[in-house]
Amino acid sequence: MIFYRNLVCLFLIMLCYSAEAQFEWIKENTPYLRIKTHQNGIYYLTISSLTQAGMPAQTDPRTLQLFRRGQEQQILISGESDGSFDTEDTLYFYGQRNDGSPDSSLYQQSSYQLHPWLNLHSDTAVYFLSWGNQNGVRMTSQNVLPSASAFFHQEQASIYFHEDYANGKSYFGELYSSKFDQGEGWCSTPFYRSYSFTINNIHDAYTGVDATLEIQIVG
Repeated sequence: MIFYRNLVCLFLIMLCYSAEAQFEWIKENTPYLRIKTHQNGIYYLTISSLTQAGMPAQTDPRTLQLFRRGQEQQILISGESDGSFDTEDTLYFYGQRNDGSPDSSLYQQSSYQLHPWLNLHSDTAVYFLSWGNQNGVRMTSQNVLPSASAFFHQEQASIYFHEDYANGKSYFGELYSSKFDQGEGWCSTPFYRSYSFTINNIHDAYTGVDATLEIQIVG
């Protein structure tokens, strides 16, 4: 019984520590602006858009910090070195759409997740911008020298189907587990013999490199 109590106590301590570490980026009495993105790409914010959203105009831009999923993100602010956010200064960051990586903990086993590319609930990611604390993490610039032109570059094109929802493993007819189960998630409409689709944005392929195609099927 003593050993059991010790294990419970240890588990509770580890659980509390994990929760504290997850939210340690949240500072008391610190304002945060909520920024939503639903596509991968470069985003920018001007001083006028930030002040309209509630950031004081006299904010030192060097103290701006951007967070996503509890991790600080690298940003670039042009003209921040003087400690003043002027009208011509701009904040840049690389934003991403929401994916299914946080959903893996919802499944009975993380390996049961159909795929990690689509979120079960929303494709919109949320970033939080704060100011007034320590200086934030910044992108580093690199000096790139001109080089000879390459014959090819590698590129990946993907299609994520979300026309239908797979209920996962069937235990008896239409009886499914109330927990997120094996193979459950967004997918294409059901097909029984053939299914056709088109992958766009594929340019001329270099003849010296073989292309590969990967398809995931559930059923």
